[in-house]
Amino acid sequence: MTSRRSLSLAQEAMEELLQTVSKHKSEDAGSFIEVLENLKMQWKHGTPRQTARLNMVDRAIKFVHEAYDECEQKEQDNDSEDVSSRVTEHLNDVYEPHDFKNKHKDLRKTILNKLVDLKEELGTVIPMICQQAMEHIHANEIVMTSGYSTTVVEFCKKVRSQGRRFHIIVAESDPATAAHSMSKALASASIDTTLILESNVFALMARVNKVVIGADVVTADGGIIAPVGTFGICLAAHHYQVPVLVCAGMYKVTPRILCSYDLDSFNHMGPASTVAEYSDGAMVRHARCINPLYDYVPPSLVSILITNTESYAPPNIYRAVADLYTEVTS
Repeated sequence: MTSRRSLSLAQEAMEELLQTVSKHKSEDAGSFIEVLENLKMQWKHGTPRQTARLNMVDRAIKFVHEAYDECEQKEQDNDSEDVSSRVTEHLNDVYEPHDFKNKHKDLRKTILNKLVDLKEELGTVIPMICQQAMEHIHANEIVMTSGYSTTVVEFCKKVRSQGRRFHIIVAESDPATAAHSMSKALASASIDTTLILESNVFALMARVNKVVIGADVVTADGGIIAPVGTFGICLAAHHYQVPVLVCAGMYKVTPRILCSYDLDSFNHMGPASTVAEYSDGAMVRHARCINPLYDYVPPSLVSILITNTESYAPPNIYRAVADLYTEVTS
């Protein structure tokens, strides 16, 4: 694979966040927010796969809010004020936005502890997703997937390691080498594997029991951004009422959404030569060749999102977003 994995990008982002917070000697939560927002602006423009880095910064911003609240609560617990004044102050914290008016010497330590916990969580993402594999893939089923996904490979290997036999169909996508690598990885694990052209997806979908795919981004409304070709597979699955299972770690869940008129803004274009060879230049001289690298799949085409914490129906992913993030500014 020539492109870098989302998990590796998220882990690198965590390392940089830990260094940034460690070097920032401050007791003011507002200054931590400012530093993190500046870091996010540096990473803002990238491929959908790099959204994982932005998610890590947004998680860190939420940690600042949580750490500030914890420090405030500790100070209140150690305060000798009467109960009524404490209740009144607590209500004000609930209904007024954070202004970070107080400074706390333990703030940076608390933020770092939360970042370390998140770093450890990233190391267990794939094993935690694979623990749910036996619930979703059953004996003698026919499963379809597309492209290459490390999470899906490990997910299928987990089922096979438990002695359960099933057949998996891998549809080629762009680049075709991704599907070839996927097929080799699955076949080497003694999984019955068939590689097909993308044009054959609709014809074979009627025989498929379920579709299992990965994703680069899970949007706040339950949609996904995945390698090109994924939308066609999900559309065929929807036609034949075949469930679509998406394996994605929580680090891929973003607080952002895509609007119907904004579908081109997230995409990146590949070289035109993969659509029309340079040797055909005379024939396609006046043609405009477009080669998008990603597809957006709306939540209506996704059946279930399998994450490292639990499985979600797409309409319910907003609960996870509310727990993971605070208000997103950019």
